[in-house]
Amino acid sequence: MKSRLTDNLILKILSVLMAILIWIVVLNINDPSKTRLISGIKVAVENESVITDNNQVYTITEGQLISVKVTGPRTIVDSLKADDFTATADFKDLSQANSVPIDVQLNEYAYQQKVTINEKSNNTIRLDIEDLVEETYEIQVKYVGIAADNYVVADTQLDRENVKITAPQSVHESIKEVCANVNIVGVSEDFETTVPIKVYNNKGVELIQADNHVTTDIAQVNASSTVYYTKSIPVSYTEITSPENTAVVSDIRLSKNNISIMGKKEYLDRIEEIVLPVSDIIIDGTQEEITRTFDIEDLLPENVYLNDTAKTITLTVGLEGMAEKTIYVDVKDIGIKKENIIHAVVHMDEKTPHFHVVAVPLIDTYDKRRKQNTLKISRAKYIQGGKHLTKLQDVYNERMNACGYKLDRGDIGNLKVHEKTADYKARQVKE
Repeated sequence: MKSRLTDNLILKILSVLMAILIWIVVLNINDPSKTRLISGIKVAVENESVITDNNQVYTITEGQLISVKVTGPRTIVDSLKADDFTATADFKDLSQANSVPIDVQLNEYAYQQKVTINEKSNNTIRLDIEDLVEETYEIQVKYVGIAADNYVVADTQLDRENVKITAPQSVHESIKEVCANVNIVGVSEDFETTVPIKVYNNKGVELIQADNHVTTDIAQVNASSTVYYTKSIPVSYTEITSPENTAVVSDIRLSKNNISIMGKKEYLDRIEEIVLPVSDIIIDGTQEEITRTFDIEDLLPENVYLNDTAKTITLTVGLEGMAEKTIYVDVKDIGIKKENIIHAVVHMDEKTPHFHVVAVPLIDTYDKRRKQNTLKISRAKYIQGGKHLTKLQDVYNERMNACGYKLDRGDIGNLKVHEKTADYKARQVKE
C-alpha cells in the first residue's frame, strides 16, 4: 500500500499543482478582477466630546462625504454600494490643523479578504472650530396680520424683555434681531398669548437654531396686548381777532385738518373735534404772518391718545395791513346829496369789495297846511319805478367800463323771476 502512494510521487505533486493552477485560471475567466469608484459614503464622527467639552462647536468644511476606489472580483465589486462601507473620523486623532484621519472598512467580513480599498477621495475631514459665546438681546415685538376695522394694537408688554443666546461668534455677528411675533388678526379687545422666540439674521431669514449651534435661555414669552378703538376727528381753532385799524386776517392755514386718535371706545365717543387755543395770538399790525405750533398730545383729554404720524399741528395766520384810501362817490345820477348820506362803509366780507351806503331821501316841499316849506321823506322822488332802475343800471355799466372794468350789461326786460332763498336751497337739495 505504501509503495502505491510513493510511486511516481513527483508526477503526482505536479498533477496537483497543475489542477490548482487550472482551477485558478477557470475562476479568473468566470469572475475576473474589477476596479470601481463608489461615491456618497458618509463619514461618521466619534468622540465629539474632545471639542464640545471645551465649550466649543465645530463645522465640517471638507470630507463629510467621500468616495473610494476598490478592486476585487467583479461579482462582488458590482454589488457594492455606499451603505456597504463604514467611514469614521475619531476626534481623538484631531490635529493642530483641525483635521481628522478617515478610516474606511467594508462591513462584510468575507469581502474584506477579497476586496482591496485602493484610494480615498479624502484622507481627512477638515473642521472649523469656534468658541461658544453668550450674549444678551432685546426681544422685539412684531405684529402678524391686521386688527379688526377701526381697531389698533397700541402696546404689547412681554414678561421678559431680554433673552440670552449662546452661539459661535460668527453667528452672533449675523444676528439682526430677536422677535416675538404676536398674531393680531381680527382682534378688537385686550388679549394675552404665548409666543415663541424667533432669531433672524441680517437678511431677515430665521436661523434654525439646531443647524447653527444656537441655544436660548428661554424658548417663549408671555405677551399682554392693549387694543384701542381709533377715530379721525377734525381740527378747529378758537376765534382770531385783530385790534381795530391794525391788520386784518387774510387767511388761516393748518398743516393738518384731521388727526387720528385712539383709546377705549367710550372715551372716543365723547370727542367730536380738537380745538387749538389761539385766543392769545397778538396781532399788532407789524407782521405779515403768524405761525404757532401745537403739541397734539398736550391737547388730548385723559385716556385719549394720538394715533398719527404727525405729533404737532402748525397754524399759520396770514395778515394784511390796514390802509386808508379816499373814495369819491358820484351820487348825482340818483339825486342824493352828500348831506343826505348818514353812513358809508366799505365791506370786505365778499370776494368783491363793495360800499354800503345809508341815505335819507329828503325833499324840500311846500306844506299847504302849514303854508311853509318843509323837509319830507320821499323814496318815489329818488327811485321812480322800474324804468328808472333800468336807467341806473345802464349808467352804472357805462361808468364801470369808463374806469377800465370790462363789465357786461345784463339782459334788459327778461322774464326771470326772483327766487326766495329758502326755495333755492330746497331745490338744490332735491337736485
